[in-house]
Amino acid sequence: MDRKPNTAAHTGMHCGNCKDDNAISQSKSTSDNTCPDCGVAVGQIHEICCDVEPCPECGRQLISCGCEAYNPERRVPWSGEWPGKAECREFGWYSKRNPDGPGYIRCNKDDPDASEDLNRLYEGEAEWDWELQRWVLKK
Repeated sequence: MDRKPNTAAHTGMHCGNCKDDNAISQSKSTSDNTCPDCGVAVGQIHEICCDVEPCPECGRQLISCGCEAYNPERRVPWSGEWPGKAECREFGWYSKRNPDGPGYIRCNKDDPDASEDLNRLYEGEAEWDWELQRWVLKK
């Protein structure tokens, strides 16, 4: 995947800190509850070019969302867990790897292989509320 920094988020300049490695795994955890990419503590603003930081305007990955209306004063601090996981649990959205082929299939939260279905956030049933800085169910 060609990942380009959100130029609005970086005032039109590549910051030089963006990583060219693979995306950070959402299952990666840290023992001290810091961001698994940039290492900030809970409640702190992510470092520039962090793979985990959501865009405050659209909720997608900030470094690649492309929002032109980006407002750095509304940056979303690190919550202690991957963006969107809490909302998926709240909405009861879980998935697991498809045992019969590629991809994921929806499942019950009690399935032993269940994990939060983050893809469902982008499929039209939820929307990013920039004032609340979280995903909400569409009305």
